[in-house]
Amino acid sequence: MNFTVLIVDDEAMPRTVLREHIPWEELSVTKVCLATDGAEAVEQARRFQPDIIISDIKMPRLNGLEMAAAVREFLPACQFIFLSGYSDKEYLKSAIRLRAASYVEKPLNLDEITATVREVTGELQRQAKPSAEELFFHGEHGSDKTRNDKPLNKDSFDAGETFHSRLDHLIRQNKKEDTFVALRRLYEEASRCEGTPPESLRHLYCRILFLFLHAAESRNIRTLTA
Repeated sequence: MNFTVLIVDDEAMPRTVLREHIPWEELSVTKVCLATDGAEAVEQARRFQPDIIISDIKMPRLNGLEMAAAVREFLPACQFIFLSGYSDKEYLKSAIRLRAASYVEKPLNLDEITATVREVTGELQRQAKPSAEELFFHGEHGSDKTRNDKPLNKDSFDAGETFHSRLDHLIRQNKKEDTFVALRRLYEEASRCEGTPPESLRHLYCRILFLFLHAAESRNIRTLTA
């Protein structure tokens, strides 16, 4: 699993130091974005949808806490690591209320920040582990960050006998492209009906498998008798 990080600071040096001197690849971070203040950070967050935001607290236009509250409106799972040279307890209390991942005091300690990011990415990876139901429906694709936006519903899928008859005809006629389109549509429709009992899906997939096996067997018989 790879992550995107947004670094927010109104001073150029901290932004550059963090971007250039944190071992991002080791932390599974593949994209690092920058913003110069809280208002720009909100715009960047909408554009890049970062998993983690490392932000200064004291900034013009929107401070770090105001920015975080705005971002949480559309990225509720985003994790925040706040940086501040101010020991004001009120900032810390506000950071806690925003469920910040960590609060690191300036001057920057790269080892401390690296360790903090490592802890956050590790926790995100643990949270992203798909459930048995999601694996059944989505496989490994269910482990990306969009998975949490699609809660399981109660709809149940039924392909119907008409589908099986049509699929049987397509397979026996060796219409590969039409067969693929039909199966792809079946998968998309079934994957949206996450209330379908697993036994029903297993039965469905077995019937489809048997259609292929019977078609292959029929071709072999014809070849042998020709």
